[in-house]
Amino acid sequence: MVIRPGYLDGHWTKASWTDKRVRDKVGATYHPLPELLHAFLDAGLTLDRFAEGGAPTSAVLAIKGTKSP
Repeated sequence: MVIRPGYLDGHWTKASWTDKRVRDKVGATYHPLPELLHAFLDAGLTLDRFAEGGAPTSAVLAIKGTKSP
């Protein structure tokens, strides 16, 4: 990943260092991890497990949650 000015400003971008990936085709935006996790909690989920994957850098974050009764 190449971090450029504007990365943290929350704007949608299709700027990419390659034309072989998803970002240049559909775009992406940055959300801080606490904001992302709070969205799950605000939806009433109990967060159970986390995993990440991808090489050489993580490109996938998986979250398992259950809906509270």
